[in-house]
Amino acid sequence: MTIDPIPPPTRNIGPYKVAEDLYLSASTFRTLQRCTASSISTSPSPSACPVIGLLYLGDLDHEEDGLAICYRPPSAGSNAGGEQGGDLMRCGVLGYWLSPEFAGKDVMTRVVAYALRVLAGPVFGHERVHGIAWEENAPSNRVMERAGMVRAPSYPLYVLKFKVIKTCSHYTFDIVKS
Repeated sequence: MTIDPIPPPTRNIGPYKVAEDLYLSASTFRTLQRCTASSISTSPSPSACPVIGLLYLGDLDHEEDGLAICYRPPSAGSNAGGEQGGDLMRCGVLGYWLSPEFAGKDVMTRVVAYALRVLAGPVFGHERVHGIAWEENAPSNRVMERAGMVRAPSYPLYVLKFKVIKTCSHYTFDIVKS
């Protein structure tokens, strides 16, 4: 698969300073629709330092991505809305990869927590963010839990490449509007 660079959307400018030694830089690639990937590095200038990981934060299409549709709670006195009584929520989905030599050092937990609290709502306009990992991928599940995501029901997924059904852990994070 080739990855074609595309200009970063205006909502993903950078670098973002996650911590004194950790930055997210705009590096958007076209691999799937609605995909925004940011490079993780230890310098505000990605050219001065190698990329140590990637963070994906993008829009979620519930029907296309196969997750249950999320509804806002109905407002007082409102009869309009979806099956659950409210309007559809604007949801996002996140994913990540980290170079193995940085694993277990709290890097990805800090990046995901930052993305959820600083970028997902104010920059991307999401009301809820979903995260998914293989059930047996304990480190990835711990990252989402430590970053403040809440465990939702797991679900089976057929993986065509391996011709096997695997269980996916599903996490959500609701954006609090101030």
